[in-house]
Amino acid sequence: ALNISVPVDMVYKPLHNKSVNDFMYAARSRFNVDPIDMKDFSRELIKRKSMQRAYCISADQKPGSKSRIYTTEFLNRETSFFVGPEKIAQFVEAPVAFCTMQRVKQGYYQASFKVIAEPPYQKQSDDYPITERYVRELENLIKEVPQNWLWSNRRWRSRSGK
Repeated sequence: ALNISVPVDMVYKPLHNKSVNDFMYAARSRFNVDPIDMKDFSRELIKRKSMQRAYCISADQKPGSKSRIYTTEFLNRETSFFVGPEKIAQFVEAPVAFCTMQRVKQGYYQASFKVIAEPPYQKQSDDYPITERYVRELENLIKEVPQNWLWSNRRWRSRSGK
């Protein structure tokens, strides 16, 4: 965020453990990043729609059962993904970038951004081309540097991956 000319908002899901959550909140808000609780994000998005901003959304976690989802083949398994980031990009008519982070040395990382979609967007109901591009970028990144992905996450908690 220190090297970006627009304010950066990061959507996060609060952790259950208060002390760990407080630590993570402090870490997330360093370097001029404004963390926004996912429960408040819709309201904040509408308030800030006319402002130029960068929104960071981690979209690689397992979506909740109430979420609108897109299911596709990912790492040889049928897997569900959030479609929220795609819907948000369409709503604010903003480009979507895929961010990768590379560890330079202990405590130092280099971020790279690749634009994967730009407006104008076609309005489609069950087709999620931005999400599909995100999934392919994530899958390729994991195959290139598998040691950087948190393999212990609960992505495939259920048998079907949904």
